[in-house]
Amino acid sequence: MTSRYSGTYQVHLYGIFGFYVEVWCQVGYAQVTWIEVVNSPNKLEPYLELIDLKID
Repeated sequence: MTSRYSGTYQVHLYGIFGFYVEVWCQVGYAQVTWIEVVNSPNKLEPYLELIDLKID
């Protein structure tokens, strides 16, 4: 869906089977550091400015 940076990590947001998952990768490394299921709407707040929901 979208990505953001948090410190030294690039965090990718995915929507899978009706829920959201963050995949955390340390910048400069080609590997996943951890995967986290987003279980609170507050955790989606950093992505709100990154997603364009306009319908033309």
